[in-house]
Amino acid sequence: MKSPELGFDPKWKAHSEYINRIAQQVQSEWERLLVTNKIYPPSDSKVVVVFVMNAEGKITRIKQVKNESSREGAIACLSAIINPAPYGKWSDAMKALLGEEQEVTFTFVYQ
Repeated sequence: MKSPELGFDPKWKAHSEYINRIAQQVQSEWERLLVTNKIYPPSDSKVVVVFVMNAEGKITRIKQVKNESSREGAIACLSAIINPAPYGKWSDAMKALLGEEQEVTFTFVYQ
């Protein structure tokens, strides 16, 4: 199991502390779900999840799930993103730079 890779608009770079905190929360939840539910997706499979987050730190919609893993593996990835939300309100500086919502992409790779 590999850490989820995070794809995001380069504008997020100025707020890397916030996005890194999200990545850590998702990683912890993903690992917990896999262990607790005894999910063993195929090696070298992956799941890509594209979602939209608003300035309240809430996930407003899942835009795309590209599943190259098992059904259970994909559900674990979605749940790992959804369960810890909301992720915290954006600062005024974040809103000025990012607007009221942003698209975020996580790529989960099973090894």
